[in-house]
Amino acid sequence: MFIFALIFTASIYTSIYDDVLSAYELTNEAHNDEYWVEGSPSDVIVPEVFIDDDEPFLARLCLNRIRSGDELKAMIVSVAGTIRFNCFANGESKLELYGLNSVTKSVTSLLVGIAIDKGFIHSVHDPIAMYLPDHTHLLGEYGKTVTIEDLLLMKSPIGNMPLFAVNDGQSAFSPQLEAYFAAPDPVEFILGFGAAESGIEGFNYGEGPATLVGRIIANATGVSVVEFAKQNLFLPMGIKYFEWHLLADGSANTAGGLVLTSWDMLKIGELVQNNGAWSGDQLVNAHWIKSSIAPHISTRSTWSQYGYYWWSNVFKLKGKDITVMAARGFKGQFILVIPELKATIAINGDHEGFNDLGGVSLAEYIIKRYVPRLLD
Repeated sequence: MFIFALIFTASIYTSIYDDVLSAYELTNEAHNDEYWVEGSPSDVIVPEVFIDDDEPFLARLCLNRIRSGDELKAMIVSVAGTIRFNCFANGESKLELYGLNSVTKSVTSLLVGIAIDKGFIHSVHDPIAMYLPDHTHLLGEYGKTVTIEDLLLMKSPIGNMPLFAVNDGQSAFSPQLEAYFAAPDPVEFILGFGAAESGIEGFNYGEGPATLVGRIIANATGVSVVEFAKQNLFLPMGIKYFEWHLLADGSANTAGGLVLTSWDMLKIGELVQNNGAWSGDQLVNAHWIKSSIAPHISTRSTWSQYGYYWWSNVFKLKGKDITVMAARGFKGQFILVIPELKATIAINGDHEGFNDLGGVSLAEYIIKRYVPRLLD
């Protein structure tokens, strides 16, 4: 009870808060030097830890999750550019890198927008064959019909390999996905799935399209995706400490390999919240941001609409329709952007699937139970 009394005290400072969280310390995993890209923890500027007077709900939720041994690692809430709440699973996590899984796709979408704005890519309506000259023999007529936009919207049957397999009732990565990570030419491997089919299908989520988009960015710009991201997005935003896992051919895993701190995840959300502007500079074209988060295609899932690697849904909160945009990673990573309320939320988990709370994902639980408080 003493711990919770501290949490709900109106003014809580960094040292007290870190002491509370250290009581439930979780083990940090060592970073893999193979994927080391840039910087050191000392390069990261961490805002002062602050718990707003109005956030006991989130404090109780975070500590309950951490105390129970659940895989919540970190959560940060920003409203109108001000940090309203943050919690971490241990005192060092403020500087810890987290694998973002498919949140990577949403960042890759931002890079496409930058590449278009700088003239490296003409349009999302370009056929993909224009940017895959080493693989046109595998595309054939199909490469003339599938566009970059089709890949961004997961409308193409290319690369629809199964992500998971069930063996003896246990879910695991599919053999095809494991083979994809080891393939000497990931693009060739991806094009082996569905390349002979014709026509554009409905929404069909997979890793393949984002892999092709990554190769398109690299071919169009003439530099690696990691270098392009570093120079045009990360460094201008002060993101100096990151990793990006590579595929077997040395290319960036643009489907799920980005690794960031939670604070820098929040920055990505704030960039989207501010229509691509950061510290007075327009890093991503505002039109691209609006196109990316706009609902383009129905997903037939809880997050009912999909844009350019960004999900969206409309939630009925206190009788009002509130649109929430999301970048989502399968182990419980979320960047939530709520333009109407100027709210941005970064969540890091470490689950085998999307985090559940009574059958509802943690992100949805926060949207339905916490966000209505912002409407008061």
